[in-house]
Amino acid sequence: MVAACRVSEALGVAAQPITARVQRLLERAGLPTELPGELRGPQLVTAMRTDKKMTGGRVRFVAIEDVGRTRLVDLASSEIVKLL
Repeated sequence: MVAACRVSEALGVAAQPITARVQRLLERAGLPTELPGELRGPQLVTAMRTDKKMTGGRVRFVAIEDVGRTRLVDLASSEIVKLL
């Protein structure tokens, strides 16, 4: 979720800086806020290529506009990795 917020902010989709807020909420709930260490760079791209949201070589990324509001954005998996 935090990674999705970071990508959404980098894309200019997020209406406000939401990453810090979402990260604090997830930490208070005892939920993870970082990607597992084995999912970095090439490993993350490989994992995204098998995702059910992959269509025509692009990922239908769920971008976060605001808490409770999202939209789909088609991105190459390599674009997502660069934005993280």
